[in-house]
Amino acid sequence: KYASVTGQFQAGSGIPTFQYKKSAASEWITLPSDLVTVNSGTFKADISSLDPDTEYTFRAKCGEITGAEKTFTTESALQLTNSNFDDWIKGSDAGISSMTSAQQKSWFPNKDLSDTYYWWDSGNIGSNSLSEKNPTTPESSVVIKGKAAKLTSMSILGVFAAGSIYTGKYLKTDGVGAQLSFGRPFKGRPKGLRGYYSYSPGKIDKTKDPYTSLAGKSDTCHIYAILTDWDKPFTVNTKTGSFVDLNNDSGIIAICQLKNGNSTNGYKEFNLTFEYKSLTRKPNYIVLVAAASKYGDYFTGSTGTVMYVDEFEFVY
Repeated sequence: KYASVTGQFQAGSGIPTFQYKKSAASEWITLPSDLVTVNSGTFKADISSLDPDTEYTFRAKCGEITGAEKTFTTESALQLTNSNFDDWIKGSDAGISSMTSAQQKSWFPNKDLSDTYYWWDSGNIGSNSLSEKNPTTPESSVVIKGKAAKLTSMSILGVFAAGSIYTGKYLKTDGVGAQLSFGRPFKGRPKGLRGYYSYSPGKIDKTKDPYTSLAGKSDTCHIYAILTDWDKPFTVNTKTGSFVDLNNDSGIIAICQLKNGNSTNGYKEFNLTFEYKSLTRKPNYIVLVAAASKYGDYFTGSTGTVMYVDEFEFVY
Protein backbone atom coordinates (compact mmCIF):
# COMPACT_ATOMS: atom_id res chain seq x y z
CA LYS A 1 0.00 0.00 0.00
CA TYR A 2 3.01 2.31 -0.17
CA ALA A 3 6.21 2.77 -2.14
CA SER A 4 9.46 4.54 -1.29
CA VAL A 5 10.78 6.69 -4.16
CA THR A 6 13.91 8.80 -4.59
CA GLY A 7 15.10 11.50 -6.98
CA GLN A 8 17.97 13.91 -7.61
CA PHE A 9 17.92 17.64 -8.40
CA GLN A 10 20.18 20.64 -8.84
CA ALA A 11 20.14 23.41 -6.25
CA GLY A 12 18.23 26.47 -7.34
CA SER A 13 15.95 24.66 -9.77
CA GLY A 14 12.91 24.76 -7.44
CA ILE A 15 11.21 22.71 -4.73
CA PRO A 16 11.49 18.98 -5.46
CA THR A 17 8.52 16.63 -5.24
CA PHE A 18 6.97 13.62 -6.99
CA GLN A 19 3.97 13.01 -9.16
CA TYR A 20 2.28 9.62 -9.48
CA LYS A 21 -0.79 7.91 -10.90
CA LYS A 22 -2.16 4.50 -11.65
CA SER A 23 -0.57 3.57 -14.95
CA ALA A 24 -4.00 3.27 -16.55
CA ALA A 25 -5.07 6.73 -15.34
CA SER A 26 -4.55 10.02 -17.18
CA GLU A 27 -4.28 12.58 -14.37
CA TRP A 28 -1.22 12.94 -12.14
CA ILE A 29 -1.32 13.34 -8.36
CA THR A 30 1.31 15.72 -6.97
CA LEU A 31 2.75 14.75 -3.60
CA PRO A 32 2.66 17.66 -1.10
CA SER A 33 6.17 19.03 -0.62
CA ASP A 34 5.96 18.64 3.18
CA LEU A 35 5.94 14.85 2.67
CA VAL A 36 9.27 15.01 0.82
CA THR A 37 12.60 14.75 2.64
CA VAL A 38 15.46 16.69 1.03
CA ASN A 39 19.11 15.99 1.69
CA SER A 40 21.55 18.02 -0.43
CA GLY A 41 20.84 17.05 -4.04
CA THR A 42 18.72 13.99 -3.19
CA PHE A 43 15.06 13.86 -2.18
CA LYS A 44 12.82 10.97 -1.17
CA ALA A 45 9.28 10.21 -0.04
CA ASP A 46 6.84 7.46 0.79
CA ILE A 47 3.80 7.44 -1.48
CA SER A 48 1.02 5.95 0.62
CA SER A 49 -2.65 4.91 0.35
CA LEU A 50 -1.93 2.87 -2.78
CA ASP A 51 -3.98 -0.09 -3.96
CA PRO A 52 -2.39 -3.55 -3.68
CA ASP A 53 -1.42 -5.48 -6.80
CA THR A 54 -1.58 -2.38 -9.02
CA GLU A 55 0.88 -0.81 -11.46
CA TYR A 56 1.72 2.83 -10.85
CA THR A 57 3.76 5.37 -12.82
CA PHE A 58 5.73 8.10 -11.05
CA ARG A 59 8.15 10.86 -11.92
CA ALA A 60 10.33 13.35 -10.10
CA LYS A 61 9.52 17.03 -10.50
CA CYS A 62 11.44 20.15 -9.52
CA GLY A 63 10.09 23.54 -10.62
CA GLU A 64 9.52 23.33 -14.38
CA ILE A 65 11.76 20.28 -14.77
CA THR A 66 10.12 16.86 -14.97
CA GLY A 67 12.09 13.63 -14.75
CA ALA A 68 11.63 10.44 -16.73
CA GLU A 69 8.60 8.28 -15.99
CA LYS A 70 9.19 5.11 -13.95
CA THR A 71 6.82 2.33 -12.96
CA PHE A 72 6.34 -0.01 -10.04
CA THR A 73 3.73 -2.61 -9.13
CA THR A 74 2.53 -2.89 -5.55
CA GLU A 75 2.55 -6.32 -3.96
CA SER A 76 -0.60 -8.33 -3.29
CA ALA A 77 -2.19 -8.07 0.17
CA LEU A 78 -2.13 -11.83 0.72
CA GLN A 79 -4.01 -13.61 3.49
CA LEU A 80 -3.64 -17.17 4.76
CA THR A 81 -6.16 -19.82 3.82
CA ASN A 82 -8.61 -20.45 6.69
CA SER A 83 -6.98 -17.92 9.02
CA ASN A 84 -10.43 -17.39 10.59
CA PHE A 85 -10.40 -21.09 11.59
CA ASP A 86 -13.92 -21.71 10.29
CA ASP A 87 -13.05 -24.80 8.20
CA TRP A 88 -12.34 -28.17 9.84
CA ILE A 89 -12.31 -31.77 8.71
CA LYS A 90 -11.93 -35.08 10.56
CA GLY A 91 -9.36 -37.36 8.96
CA SER A 92 -11.93 -40.13 8.58
CA ASP A 93 -14.06 -37.78 6.45
CA ALA A 94 -11.25 -36.76 4.08
CA GLY A 95 -11.78 -39.70 1.72
CA ILE A 96 -8.10 -40.75 1.71
CA SER A 97 -7.78 -44.53 1.80
CA SER A 98 -4.08 -44.55 2.73
CA MET A 99 -4.63 -42.76 6.06
CA THR A 100 -3.30 -44.30 9.24
CA SER A 101 -5.60 -44.89 12.19
CA ALA A 102 -4.08 -41.87 13.99
CA GLN A 103 -4.75 -39.63 10.98
CA GLN A 104 -8.33 -40.84 10.70
CA LYS A 105 -9.00 -39.91 14.34
CA SER A 106 -7.43 -36.45 14.03
CA TRP A 107 -9.05 -33.07 13.50
CA PHE A 108 -7.47 -30.85 10.83
CA PRO A 109 -8.10 -27.06 10.61
CA ASN A 110 -8.59 -27.14 6.86
CA LYS A 111 -11.46 -27.32 4.35
CA ASP A 112 -9.96 -30.54 2.98
CA LEU A 113 -6.53 -32.16 2.81
CA SER A 114 -5.71 -31.30 -0.81
CA ASP A 115 -2.55 -29.31 -1.60
CA THR A 116 -4.74 -26.23 -2.08
CA TYR A 117 -6.32 -26.22 1.38
CA TYR A 118 -3.89 -28.17 3.62
CA TRP A 119 -2.38 -25.04 5.20
CA TRP A 120 -2.64 -25.79 8.91
CA ASP A 121 -1.80 -28.68 11.18
CA SER A 122 -1.34 -29.54 14.84
CA GLY A 123 0.03 -32.30 17.05
CA ASN A 124 -3.21 -34.26 16.87
CA ILE A 125 -1.76 -37.10 14.81
CA GLY A 126 0.96 -37.68 17.40
CA SER A 127 -1.57 -37.62 20.26
CA ASN A 128 -3.83 -40.05 18.44
CA SER A 129 -0.85 -42.36 17.95
CA LEU A 130 -0.89 -42.85 21.73
CA SER A 131 -4.55 -42.43 22.59
CA GLU A 132 -7.72 -41.16 20.93
CA LYS A 133 -7.34 -37.54 22.01
CA ASN A 134 -7.16 -34.30 20.03
CA PRO A 135 -5.48 -31.38 21.84
CA THR A 136 -6.54 -29.09 18.95
CA THR A 137 -10.23 -29.10 18.09
CA PRO A 138 -12.88 -26.96 16.38
CA GLU A 139 -14.90 -24.70 18.68
CA SER A 140 -18.42 -23.52 17.86
CA SER A 141 -19.50 -21.76 21.09
CA VAL A 142 -16.52 -19.77 22.43
CA VAL A 143 -15.92 -17.77 19.26
CA ILE A 144 -15.74 -14.28 17.81
CA LYS A 145 -17.73 -15.53 14.84
CA GLY A 146 -18.05 -18.74 12.85
CA LYS A 147 -15.74 -21.28 14.43
CA ALA A 148 -12.51 -20.98 16.39
CA ALA A 149 -9.60 -23.25 17.30
CA LYS A 150 -9.56 -24.67 20.82
CA LEU A 151 -6.05 -25.52 22.02
CA THR A 152 -5.99 -27.72 25.13
CA SER A 153 -2.79 -28.81 26.82
CA MET A 154 -3.06 -32.29 28.32
CA SER A 155 -1.27 -35.42 29.43
CA ILE A 156 -1.61 -38.45 27.18
CA LEU A 157 -0.37 -41.68 28.77
CA GLY A 158 1.95 -39.55 30.91
CA VAL A 159 3.35 -37.57 27.96
CA PHE A 160 2.65 -33.81 27.88
CA ALA A 161 0.92 -32.62 24.71
CA ALA A 162 0.39 -28.90 24.17
CA GLY A 163 -2.56 -27.63 22.19
CA SER A 164 -1.16 -25.86 19.14
CA ILE A 165 -1.78 -24.90 15.56
CA TYR A 166 0.76 -24.00 12.87
CA THR A 167 1.18 -23.45 9.14
CA GLY A 168 2.74 -26.62 7.81
CA LYS A 169 2.26 -30.35 8.08
CA TYR A 170 2.74 -33.13 10.62
CA LEU A 171 5.27 -35.51 9.04
CA LYS A 172 5.56 -38.48 11.39
CA THR A 173 5.64 -39.67 14.97
CA ASP A 174 9.12 -40.48 16.26
CA GLY A 175 8.78 -42.35 19.55
CA VAL A 176 7.34 -39.81 22.00
CA GLY A 177 8.48 -37.01 19.68
CA ALA A 178 7.43 -35.85 16.24
CA GLN A 179 8.73 -34.43 13.00
CA LEU A 180 6.89 -31.42 11.60
CA SER A 181 7.21 -29.43 8.39
CA PHE A 182 7.14 -25.74 9.38
CA GLY A 183 6.14 -23.19 6.76
CA ARG A 184 3.88 -22.68 3.78
CA PRO A 185 4.75 -20.81 0.54
CA PHE A 186 4.02 -17.10 0.93
CA LYS A 187 5.23 -14.01 -0.94
CA GLY A 188 3.44 -11.22 0.93
CA ARG A 189 5.07 -8.64 3.19
CA PRO A 190 2.41 -7.60 5.71
CA LYS A 191 2.83 -4.81 8.23
CA GLY A 192 1.31 -6.79 11.07
CA LEU A 193 -0.90 -9.58 12.36
CA ARG A 194 -4.12 -9.10 14.26
CA GLY A 195 -6.66 -11.47 15.74
CA TYR A 196 -8.30 -12.65 18.95
CA TYR A 197 -7.29 -15.07 21.66
CA SER A 198 -8.76 -16.23 24.94
CA TYR A 199 -6.31 -17.70 27.43
CA SER A 200 -6.76 -19.59 30.70
CA PRO A 201 -3.36 -20.81 31.93
CA GLY A 202 -2.87 -23.43 34.59
CA LYS A 203 0.10 -24.01 36.88
CA ILE A 204 2.87 -25.98 35.20
CA ASP A 205 2.64 -29.59 36.37
CA LYS A 206 4.61 -31.34 33.61
CA THR A 207 8.28 -30.52 33.09
CA LYS A 208 11.37 -31.80 31.36
CA ASP A 209 14.96 -30.56 31.20
CA PRO A 210 15.99 -27.81 30.76
CA TYR A 211 12.73 -26.32 32.13
CA THR A 212 12.16 -28.28 35.36
CA SER A 213 12.52 -25.02 37.33
CA LEU A 214 9.21 -23.82 35.85
CA ALA A 215 7.18 -26.33 37.89
CA GLY A 216 4.40 -24.58 39.79
CA LYS A 217 4.62 -21.38 37.76
CA SER A 218 1.91 -20.11 35.44
CA ASP A 219 1.89 -21.54 31.93
CA THR A 220 2.58 -19.13 29.05
CA CYS A 221 1.05 -19.00 25.59
CA HIS A 222 2.96 -18.05 22.46
CA ILE A 223 1.61 -16.65 19.20
CA TYR A 224 4.17 -15.76 16.55
CA ALA A 225 4.67 -15.36 12.82
CA ILE A 226 7.89 -15.30 10.81
CA LEU A 227 8.54 -14.51 7.16
CA THR A 228 11.53 -16.38 5.76
CA ASP A 229 13.50 -16.75 2.55
CA TRP A 230 14.26 -20.42 3.21
CA ASP A 231 14.49 -22.55 0.07
CA LYS A 232 12.28 -25.20 1.71
CA PRO A 233 10.17 -25.65 4.87
CA PHE A 234 12.00 -26.18 8.16
CA THR A 235 11.83 -29.71 9.62
CA VAL A 236 11.15 -29.58 13.36
CA ASN A 237 12.12 -32.67 15.36
CA THR A 238 10.89 -32.56 18.96
CA LYS A 239 12.74 -35.78 19.81
CA THR A 240 16.18 -34.43 18.88
CA GLY A 241 15.41 -30.82 19.87
CA SER A 242 15.63 -29.36 16.37
CA PHE A 243 13.58 -26.13 16.43
CA VAL A 244 13.56 -22.82 14.55
CA ASP A 245 15.86 -20.35 16.33
CA LEU A 246 13.64 -17.28 16.34
CA ASN A 247 16.53 -15.04 17.42
CA ASN A 248 19.35 -16.22 15.17
CA ASP A 249 18.00 -18.07 12.11
CA SER A 250 19.56 -16.22 9.16
CA GLY A 251 16.58 -17.04 6.93
CA ILE A 252 14.14 -14.99 8.99
CA ILE A 253 13.25 -11.70 7.32
CA ALA A 254 10.58 -10.50 9.76
CA ILE A 255 8.97 -11.58 13.02
CA CYS A 256 6.10 -10.62 15.29
CA GLN A 257 5.13 -12.40 18.49
CA LEU A 258 2.98 -12.40 21.62
CA LYS A 259 3.71 -14.14 24.93
CA ASN A 260 1.33 -14.07 27.89
CA GLY A 261 1.17 -15.94 31.19
CA ASN A 262 -2.03 -14.34 32.52
CA SER A 263 -5.69 -15.10 32.02
CA THR A 264 -7.42 -12.85 29.48
CA ASN A 265 -10.87 -13.44 31.03
CA GLY A 266 -12.41 -14.03 27.63
CA TYR A 267 -11.37 -13.00 24.17
CA LYS A 268 -8.83 -10.22 23.77
CA GLU A 269 -7.82 -8.57 20.51
CA PHE A 270 -4.13 -8.43 19.65
CA ASN A 271 -2.32 -6.29 17.09
CA LEU A 272 1.28 -7.30 16.38
CA THR A 273 3.72 -5.40 14.17
CA PHE A 274 6.34 -7.25 12.13
CA GLU A 275 9.93 -6.29 12.83
CA TYR A 276 11.75 -6.45 9.47
CA LYS A 277 15.46 -7.19 9.33
CA SER A 278 15.48 -6.21 5.67
CA LEU A 279 13.14 -4.24 3.40
CA THR A 280 14.67 -5.68 0.23
CA ARG A 281 14.68 -9.42 0.90
CA LYS A 282 11.51 -11.14 -0.30
CA PRO A 283 9.89 -14.00 1.64
CA ASN A 284 9.33 -17.52 0.35
CA TYR A 285 7.57 -19.00 3.41
CA ILE A 286 5.33 -18.02 6.29
CA VAL A 287 5.33 -19.77 9.66
CA LEU A 288 2.45 -18.84 11.96
CA VAL A 289 2.14 -20.65 15.29
CA ALA A 290 -0.29 -20.46 18.20
CA ALA A 291 0.61 -22.62 21.20
CA ALA A 292 -1.27 -22.86 24.49
CA SER A 293 1.97 -23.84 26.25
CA LYS A 294 5.09 -22.00 25.10
CA TYR A 295 7.41 -24.82 26.16
CA GLY A 296 5.19 -27.60 24.89
CA ASP A 297 7.88 -28.63 22.38
CA TYR A 298 10.00 -29.44 25.43
CA PHE A 299 7.13 -31.41 27.06
CA THR A 300 6.71 -28.69 29.69
CA GLY A 301 3.44 -26.97 30.59
CA SER A 302 0.15 -27.25 32.44
CA THR A 303 -2.48 -29.92 31.88
CA GLY A 304 -5.03 -27.29 32.94
CA THR A 305 -4.28 -24.76 30.18
CA VAL A 306 -6.80 -23.87 27.48
CA MET A 307 -6.53 -21.26 24.71
CA TYR A 308 -8.93 -20.26 21.94
CA VAL A 309 -7.82 -18.40 18.82
CA ASP A 310 -10.03 -16.84 16.16
CA GLU A 311 -10.14 -14.45 13.21
CA PHE A 312 -6.44 -14.03 12.40
CA GLU A 313 -5.56 -11.68 9.52
CA PHE A 314 -2.58 -9.83 8.14
CA VAL A 315 -2.57 -6.05 8.10
CA TYR A 316 -1.00 -4.18 5.18
